[in-house]
Order: sequence, then C-alpha cells, then structure tokens
Amino acid sequence: MAIRSRSKPPRPSPEAFHRLLPAHFKPPTPYAVHAKEAFLNKSNTHHVLAEAALCKAGESGQAICLEFACGTGEFLLHAASRNLSKLFIGIDSQPDCILRALIAARNVEEKLQASVSKERQKTKAAKPALASDAGLANVFFYYGTALDFLRHEYPKLRVSEILVNFPDPWPKKRHSKRRLLSHEFLLQATKQLQAKGLLVTATDSPALYLQHTNLFSKIATLQPQALLPSQLPLPYYAFASRYQQKNLSHAKKVFYTKHKKQVT
Repeated sequence: MAIRSRSKPPRPSPEAFHRLLPAHFKPPTPYAVHAKEAFLNKSNTHHVLAEAALCKAGESGQAICLEFACGTGEFLLHAASRNLSKLFIGIDSQPDCILRALIAARNVEEKLQASVSKERQKTKAAKPALASDAGLANVFFYYGTALDFLRHEYPKLRVSEILVNFPDPWPKKRHSKRRLLSHEFLLQATKQLQAKGLLVTATDSPALYLQHTNLFSKIATLQPQALLPSQLPLPYYAFASRYQQKNLSHAKKVFYTKHKKQVT
C-alpha cells in the first residue's frame, strides 16, 4: 500500500474543483463566495473574480495588478495583504492551482482577522475601520488562460501592473507554442496597460529570459527599465515564494525584466 508523503498537501480532485467553478473558462457573474468551505461543497468564495469587483475598482480609480501563471497564489496573497489600496488578480489555467489559491486566501483572511482581534483585546479600543475586518477584500482569482482573460473576458480592462512570475519554460522547441509569453500575448497585454504601466517578468531559466528580452524588443511601446544586478523590479519581489526559495537553495539565479509603457 502506497503511503502519501506528508511534505505536500493532497491535490484536490477535478470533481471538487468543478463543484466550485464551472468546467469552462468563463467565470460566473456574479459569483460571490468562500474558498475553504467551497472545497467541502458547503458554500462559495468571494475571491472568485466577479464583475462587481472590477466595476468597483473602475469607479474608484483603484490601481489593478495582474499576475499571470499565479500558481497557488502565495506571491499574490503576500503582495495583496501589504498593499490594501490596490486590487490584485491572479490568473491560472490549472484548476488545482486556483483551488489551492482560494483556500490559501481564506487562511490569510483568518490570520488577518485574528491579528486584528488580538490587537483590539490588547488596546481595548473601539473597532477601527480596517480592510482586514472584512477579510482580504483586494485579491481575486480567475480560472482560464491569459488570452481568454485579456482578449475575450475583459478586453476593456486597464491595469497598472502586469506580472509574469516563473512561467513554465517549455524548453523543447516543439513545445514553444505552449509558452505563456508570446508576441500575441504581449501585444494584448500592452494594449491593456495604462500609460506608464509596468510589465515585469521573473524566470530562473536563462534560455527563457533571452526569449523574453527578444520578444520585448519587438514591442515599440514598451520601454526597458535598467535593473542593477542586486536590484528588484518592484517591492513585492522582496518576498520569496517557496518555489523561489527552493531555487535559491540550489544556487539558481533569478532573471528579471521590467518594461514601462510609453505615453503616446
């Protein structure tokens, strides 16, 4: 009898995921609901991206940051919990990653709420108006491909930052079409970046880094931003996810690119 390793949590079954979201890529409207309980098929999660969140951000002029290939959401959740004035959206086409991200979002919420409650008990102060009181209200996740999100679902969305962190390098030439960054993707992403908006990539693959720089050189409206060897492209990157920590332990270098959309 095989014994499951305790180092990794069990992967959610496809059936569990499809009880949470529809099988197709299009997100429901409005689909307001809760992750940890949704995994048990009891309720829904408000971290599933819905039109209401984008409408609210558009009306208030809230800055929006997208992370493509967000995986289990560890990096995005850390950034969102420390930048409550911004709206963060994670996009991934792997259902088990999105489900884990939703569960992780609930766990972060519980920690934030416990911290606020503990602080109140210490100070015995009146209830403060904190965003964490209502949970982590500035982060959402979308199940689908990058071009589905940009071109088909939200073509009018304008964002201030686009992040692509450690996408699958697909090193074999016959698999090159599966890579996330392509000329088609960059054209659409640039179109939806605001003026002076930033597009940042991170990879530990030297070959993929060279491909990224080559692709960016063909987009005239994106201006490269010089980075010193020890310089991070954005403050978010001071946080290292478990994936990045593993790579650093193997002495792998992280290659960043940073581009700004020119004002036309």
